[in-house]
Amino acid sequence: SAPADHSLRELVARINAGESFSNLLVQVHVRGMARWWELSGTPMLGAKGEYLGFRGVGSDVTEQRKSSEKIAYLARYDTLTGLPNRRSFRNDLEVLATERNWVMLLLDLDRFKQVNDTFGHSIGDRLLVMVAQRLLDQCGRSEKVFRLGGDELGILSSRDNDDALALADKIVSALSKPFDIEGDMISIGCSVGIA
Repeated sequence: SAPADHSLRELVARINAGESFSNLLVQVHVRGMARWWELSGTPMLGAKGEYLGFRGVGSDVTEQRKSSEKIAYLARYDTLTGLPNRRSFRNDLEVLATERNWVMLLLDLDRFKQVNDTFGHSIGDRLLVMVAQRLLDQCGRSEKVFRLGGDELGILSSRDNDDALALADKIVSALSKPFDIEGDMISIGCSVGIA
């Protein structure tokens, strides 16, 4: 990746120039596995000022980096559906606020509470995953689908108003078709608002 390549180039440049470096994060491959090392080093000189090499320390910070990446992911994505969450939605809205041609669709699933009450939350969760997939199937490259929370979803689109209305109709139709979950045919609906 570009950041890893950059840090590796920086490490080589510092060593070649005989300069100290501190807490430099470098990606390396050990037995075919990507690892992250944090390195610090200082050039060592002999009694007559001759260059002897580098002395330093290194730590394998792969697990800490994975944990940080997972925390960053969890802050932006819904763990159940894998869709970007409300926080991502707000961030994208802030970016879009300066642009002219975009549309926001807000969706609320009809009868979802009844599904949870009748079949239980585990079936409700599976239904949400299936709903997310149907939404992704209906949307194209000009859309981004979000789970805002509970049974609320959002879509940001670069379509014009007429195309957004057609998309809303497709979504309502797609989500009105029964969902087969463990042999039970579950029917819900969807309300869509467009701005």
